[in-house]
Amino acid sequence: MNVIAYTRVSTNQQSESGHSLDYQASKIKCYCELHNLNIIDMVTDTASGKSINRQGINRILDMVNNQDTNGLKIDGIVILKLDRLTRVGRDFHKLNELLFNDSTGVTLHSVENHINTSTPHGKAMLNMLLTFSEFELDTLKERTKAGLRAKKDKGEPLGRASYGYEYQDKKLVKADSEQKIIARIKRLKKNGMTLADIREKLFQEKKYSRSGRKFTLSLISELARGVKRDNKKRSIKLQG
Repeated sequence: MNVIAYTRVSTNQQSESGHSLDYQASKIKCYCELHNLNIIDMVTDTASGKSINRQGINRILDMVNNQDTNGLKIDGIVILKLDRLTRVGRDFHKLNELLFNDSTGVTLHSVENHINTSTPHGKAMLNMLLTFSEFELDTLKERTKAGLRAKKDKGEPLGRASYGYEYQDKKLVKADSEQKIIARIKRLKKNGMTLADIREKLFQEKKYSRSGRKFTLSLISELARGVKRDNKKRSIKLQG
């Protein structure tokens, strides 16, 4: 059987050995050797698992639909575990419609979940695991909402302050060190420097974003224009 190996890390997981691309690839290769599966391609994503609209997934779909594999038929996709593909049941059902179906003949192999959808037992196990995974995700969302509601009722901040500001005793105040960098950005922009040049200038001056990395061009643009932005976005809407 010819298979594609798929690995994924989100940006905040790259340093975690248990989720590293090399670790995933190593485990997948061992699995394929054990089960006589021939890896014809290794597809990698560095993106969040919240959406299946990823470069690697789209590439796999193109390869399956167009058989762009030097004439080799794709029989299966091998992943380390289900959450590398998706954590959301509805997203998997979408992939099932597009990829893992009778018309394509592509099966799914999940190494750590011991799933092989070429068998009835494997298909049943997959459905059960996805159901529990979605239940766990919904439970986590409810706990997060409850925690945010409790903070809101107490008058506590619900997230990180925009760059240039900080919370002190639940009050939003200016952060002096960050305000100096914002002022520096505005001066450089006023002097005609491009966003890219400003970014390099700040890096040379050892001025970094809150993450300790280079400023992004979008953040520099917003700071130069005086636009406030939360560095930690929240997708959960509180009712009331």
